[in-house]
Amino acid sequence: MTIDNLVDKSKELHKLRDTTVIFNELNNVEQDTLIGLVNDWQPDKTFKPVVLLRFLIAQKLLNGEKVSQQTIDELKETIESRDITSHYAPSPEYLQSIKAYKTSRLGMFHQWKDPYIILFPFFYSQAEKQVTRQTLQHLANDIIAENSIPNAKAHWNDFDGPNNYGTDHVWGAIIPDEATSPQDAYQLFFRIDKDGISGGLYKGHRVESNGFTSVDKPYSSWEELTKDVAEELPKWRELNGSINHSFQKDEKEFKERVSKCSVDNLNVYFQTLDFIIDELSLPDEDNLVFSTGSRHLGFHVGKRYCLNLKNNSFFFIAPEDNDIPGVEREGFTGGDTAAYFKNTSAQVVQQHIDAIVEAVQFEIERDISTERKEYDNTAFRKAAFDKAYRATLFNFQPSQTKATKNEEQNQNDRDTAKHTMPLNQILYGPPGTGKTYHTKQYALQIIEELSEEELKKKYPTRDTINKQFQVYQERKQVEFVTFHQSFSYEDFVEGIKPVLPSEETKGEEEEEAALTQSGDIAYELLPGIFKNMCERAESYVNYEPKNQSDQFKSIIRENFKNARFYKMSVGNTASSDDDEIYQYCLKNDSIALGWGGGTNFEGVKSRKEIKDLLDKDGLERSKYETTAVKMFVVDMKPGDFVFVSNGNYKIRAIAQISGDYFFEEDSPVSYNHFRKVKWLAKEISLPVTELYKKAFSQQTVYSLNKGLIKQSYFESAPVTEMFRKNHVLIIDEINRGNVSQIFGELITLIEPDKRAGNTEQLKVALPYSKEDFSVPANLYLLGTMNTADRSVEALDTALRRRFSFKELAPDAALVPSAAHIFYNLLWRHKDNNWQSNRYKVAETMVLELIGTPEDLHTRKYTIWNSMKGEGEIGFDINKYFVGTEFPGVSPQELFIAINDRIEVLLNRDHCIGHSYFISLAHTDDVLSELKKIFKDNIIPLLQEYFYGDYGRIGMVLGEGFVKKKSNGATGRRKFAKGNWGNDYELNDKDVFEFTDSASWTVDTFKQVYAG
Repeated sequence: MTIDNLVDKSKELHKLRDTTVIFNELNNVEQDTLIGLVNDWQPDKTFKPVVLLRFLIAQKLLNGEKVSQQTIDELKETIESRDITSHYAPSPEYLQSIKAYKTSRLGMFHQWKDPYIILFPFFYSQAEKQVTRQTLQHLANDIIAENSIPNAKAHWNDFDGPNNYGTDHVWGAIIPDEATSPQDAYQLFFRIDKDGISGGLYKGHRVESNGFTSVDKPYSSWEELTKDVAEELPKWRELNGSINHSFQKDEKEFKERVSKCSVDNLNVYFQTLDFIIDELSLPDEDNLVFSTGSRHLGFHVGKRYCLNLKNNSFFFIAPEDNDIPGVEREGFTGGDTAAYFKNTSAQVVQQHIDAIVEAVQFEIERDISTERKEYDNTAFRKAAFDKAYRATLFNFQPSQTKATKNEEQNQNDRDTAKHTMPLNQILYGPPGTGKTYHTKQYALQIIEELSEEELKKKYPTRDTINKQFQVYQERKQVEFVTFHQSFSYEDFVEGIKPVLPSEETKGEEEEEAALTQSGDIAYELLPGIFKNMCERAESYVNYEPKNQSDQFKSIIRENFKNARFYKMSVGNTASSDDDEIYQYCLKNDSIALGWGGGTNFEGVKSRKEIKDLLDKDGLERSKYETTAVKMFVVDMKPGDFVFVSNGNYKIRAIAQISGDYFFEEDSPVSYNHFRKVKWLAKEISLPVTELYKKAFSQQTVYSLNKGLIKQSYFESAPVTEMFRKNHVLIIDEINRGNVSQIFGELITLIEPDKRAGNTEQLKVALPYSKEDFSVPANLYLLGTMNTADRSVEALDTALRRRFSFKELAPDAALVPSAAHIFYNLLWRHKDNNWQSNRYKVAETMVLELIGTPEDLHTRKYTIWNSMKGEGEIGFDINKYFVGTEFPGVSPQELFIAINDRIEVLLNRDHCIGHSYFISLAHTDDVLSELKKIFKDNIIPLLQEYFYGDYGRIGMVLGEGFVKKKSNGATGRRKFAKGNWGNDYELNDKDVFEFTDSASWTVDTFKQVYAG
């Protein structure tokens, strides 16, 4: 194959970028070609979505069917359903492979929307591929041979592209032997496309900028290019000579090892290493070895392993007489005084750190070799001695002293001993017993892990409880929802709902603003309050403020005023395939965007230019695509900050933009659009609500509202004593909803032992999103249930079994007594003179209801002086009113009498709650208030209880409230004319009515209980 042949092939493939052209050509592919492709793509044992899609397309074409974009979309839907039997009869083994294939929220084909990347293999045969690769290899080797370039190697890419997504050009690069990849070196570069040959001296995008500008120009012939290569060769050698390729290679391998370890284990490993180095004052010398061979991180003294981390298991050296029960050990040859302990945990390492130091010290004194070992990894060595460099690789936390660890253990012991609340609890009782009222203090007890006594000491008044409850509500650690008959699974867990464009997608340009403010309704799968709460609580499970590095905070703090902030998803966190994108970005100091496909946006300045390019390439799939590309290419500026999300409630990395947008056509991952960044924090698990006042949305990239960023988070180290992990979802009136329907399959997951992280933990696949879902152990459900509500049925057994029930019964002690009412009167008028008209009127109204003790007018002065001396600490009858009898109405006795009668006539579930009477303690006109309570609350409630049977209501309240209705002057009722036969019976029937509330007096209320 010649260069001209490559140019012709490039022209052919470029034309196929046009959607109309590629489908016209597809439907004219020759039968022999289709037969070969069907054989090549025939399903075997392992399911691969795109290969199967191509196979089904080829099969349709072979059967004489026309294929269009609609055909491909229908085939994608069929494959997504995992039932392809209507198109093809696969083997049982292949069917099982389809069913076992991983589930992704975005589906199997979210990266395969452009028809070209699916269909290009129909026009690029295996034979062409083989010849193309041979030609490219020959051309690259020709450059090396013609210019006698020693210690160089060739790298090339054919029309498959680096990810088999297909391209319409080929290229090759000459790089030094020691370079790890073209991206890490200066390249002698050539490219062949529809326009011919181009090339020059090119800088790999992972090479740090030093002012060099890549040279890339067209050539009329291959000979002209090779001549220029000879002229660029000295510069190529000079530039590559400035790169430490050996360190690059080591760093790549070291990062690979680091990526395989959990952040927690990495922290323990390096904290232990720091402790050894600090305790023994070890210098950076050659007898210390840091190796990455055998897929591990290994610290040696000479050739002896001292501390290794492999497959998230620890291996370490300790004195031979050190006994560690349950840990595998191995002796060294030669009768040494040390042993090697294997396959153990981070906790065991921390427990035996002194023994490790002792053994390492012995090895240091014993080993006198100073020659650097060939298996020493220079990047690992740098991470061992340079903590700033280490922090760029993962979220490193400084070592803790033993005293700190002991204090933490003591705190853990204290926490364990504290009063614990049930994970799922329902407060139940009759109306007015304070069920909803008490949820606030229960929520504080749960979040702060306080006993009832501790709560009273910390929050002595209702105001202090309300204030702290509001704090947790603003932090979204408490949510409140009321169940009702229309409340559904879709409201509680997840469902498809209509939405308007989000405010956060609105652009600054008029065109973009008009686009997003059009008011078009879309339908999206949205999480409900329970799913949101679970995700938010889960984000705090492994989060500790004291473990968050402060290194990035000072940078953001210093640049906060002038910088913009962005939320961005780098790959899909639910997809293992997309994790490759995220890891690639971490390793290469970049962020990447998937929107925009293979279109190059270098040099664009406006939204219109982006839209024109997308329209030209036929790529824009939604209005948001243009918005996302503009945000990434045009809006982001060096110095801005990016929070990389992990779902809507976690931040997994933080970066600062350090370079302009660049397009990498031959990217080794499936994204082509990049920006260089400086990673400020990697592999973290930071709850979004710690630094932002709302959860992130699912959009790939958008500008954050700076006013919602909690600037205080970056100002100083977190106050750890204020940090709480527990979250509370309060469900008021839980029995008014159809609980089985609302919770659905999640009713099992709320059980304590089925919660995430517990021994019997369970996950379920949600029916809409297909996501795996579990309930975190730090989310508490607190419900309330009115036992007197006859409009709903009782909770089913399944729900009752999963909740603890706490009764809040009517409590006469909480009804204001006459003394309590008088006590509050004095405090309300503490600034009024005894003889003032205002006080005298108020006192008269109060005493009208509760009566006046004989010596009150002389004792009240002494009582008030005592009260003032102690301050407003809350009513206590034993302090001021011992022996004082108020002869008027006793609200407590009134309350007790009513409930005693209701319990006999109905049951205790229908008693009246004390909260109806609380207002008597907070008003001067107490008689009017009591009348209002009876008229508006007590009597309507009794009418509901007794179904309008006034006779039974009279049995509860007495003749002062219910009277027999008169039949008129004749004593007989006038019925309609006619011979009805039984009017005499009805004339003897008693009919009752309520008395007029205006006629109610103190005696009316007293007769209820005094008889």
